[in-house]
Amino acid sequence: PPPVTKPTLEEASRFLGAASFGATPAAVDTLVVQGYSDWIQAQLQLPVQSVLDRALPNLTPDNDGSEQHYAMQAWYENAIEGEDQLRQRAAYALSQFFVISTTSGSIAREGEGFARYMDILQEGAFGNHRDLLEEIAYSPMMGIYLTYIGNRKADPDTGAVPDENFAREVMQLFTIGLYELNIDGSLKLDAQGAPIETYTNEDISGLAKVFTGLWWADLPFGRQNGQRTQAAQMARLVMTDDEHSDGDKIFLGETVPSSLTGDEAIEAALDVLFDHPNTAPFFSKQMIQRLTTSNPSAAYVERVAQTFERGTYTLPDGDSLGTGTRGDLAPVWAAILLDEEYQDSAARSDPNFGKLKEPVLRFTHWARLSNIIEVALINDGFVRNQQTSTRLGQKPFSSPSVFNFYRPGYSAPGSESAEAGLVGPELQITTSTSVISYANFMQSLIFRDEGAGNNSGPYGFVGQYETEIALADDADALVAHLDLMLTAYTMSETTKSRLRTTINSVAIDVDDPSAALRNRVQLALLLAVASPEFLVQQ
Repeated sequence: PPPVTKPTLEEASRFLGAASFGATPAAVDTLVVQGYSDWIQAQLQLPVQSVLDRALPNLTPDNDGSEQHYAMQAWYENAIEGEDQLRQRAAYALSQFFVISTTSGSIAREGEGFARYMDILQEGAFGNHRDLLEEIAYSPMMGIYLTYIGNRKADPDTGAVPDENFAREVMQLFTIGLYELNIDGSLKLDAQGAPIETYTNEDISGLAKVFTGLWWADLPFGRQNGQRTQAAQMARLVMTDDEHSDGDKIFLGETVPSSLTGDEAIEAALDVLFDHPNTAPFFSKQMIQRLTTSNPSAAYVERVAQTFERGTYTLPDGDSLGTGTRGDLAPVWAAILLDEEYQDSAARSDPNFGKLKEPVLRFTHWARLSNIIEVALINDGFVRNQQTSTRLGQKPFSSPSVFNFYRPGYSAPGSESAEAGLVGPELQITTSTSVISYANFMQSLIFRDEGAGNNSGPYGFVGQYETEIALADDADALVAHLDLMLTAYTMSETTKSRLRTTINSVAIDVDDPSAALRNRVQLALLLAVASPEFLVQQ
């Protein structure tokens, strides 16, 4: 059965925990009034907020190591302040599937290209998976990251062969995965009960020949990289057919004929990957894991994968969403967020359901709720270097490898969840150090006051807390507000009691209550964002 047309306050806060970068009073009220169907339709109509347009005035052709920071500031402005929260959240999920990373020094210096890659994900979030896959394949940033930019055809005289990096990862990570799947994401097994591999080394070699001949848009093939322009960083790679592999390219039992041009060969190869029966369940399960739960049932995966295949989804009010074309992604997000398994009230107390909230999402939720004064990343080295193990421990677009920050099938060794047969991807970056560092990082931010800063200017990540301060003279009211906004009314009585006690421990000076009221809010927020009910999204 479809979910109710309009959510309660509790349901709206919970839904926004998955569909946005964090609930706020205004966002909750809007969703309650609009209902699920109208909210989703309204989100789909909002224009793309270009990261590149925001960042470009600050970028120069010099390509020094600071380029990435301007792009990241623009990304955070969109994530924290943007109205198009569903697009932003979906694009972030895609960034952990189609991974590039600033841990590659080359990416960090390509500010224009880095920002453009973020825009590719935003633009593609409500488009078609096949079109997005092509834009990613022609992205200079992916070409740098997976080393196929400047990939040449084989040279029999020297024994050189095409680079196989992208060919391997586009199959393993971006489309079909390692093993053949049923539509519900379960493994297909051979007669001996073993998983069936989707591709071989020969398939990798065959596909690698397809991705040869691509180079910067404004340079002759092979010319020194440093001579490229800003425009080339933002443009699609171009094909040099003389450097494209000769002969037929054979992979996955399909043949890309030699008669095709280089661009036509790439189109044909991407069609093969997109049309593969693995693509829908492989992609769908990981997007569910990124948004709602680490351990979706086979039925949940199947329903979402069928939506991917069908290209349409019926909203709770009966309206149909989508173009009816396979791979349409807008219906996929609706199918994930409105699925009966996620909407079931029992899921909110089921220890097998839900996911650990990754550090970035905890940070953005606090920033949105606190109505921070400004997103000013450039002046703020403390926040800018958040990926270090002594701070937040995670930074968007900075995963340690193409395999993301964590693997989708990760189970923490020796944990109760592993013993129960459950995976917990985010636990892969959760350690005794990161738990403490996160609390210390948030304490430093929460207790910042207006005017705080450094020689470069005032800090921007300073909470204003207007709504919270207005409630701070009433501990019960403040706790109820934080319980709704941060945990969708899932705080235990123990947690709420601790918050009340802490709030009431700060006496209010009737002649000058402002400092005490702000301090009450800061203490309550720190305890709330460190609570297990906030850290676990159910």
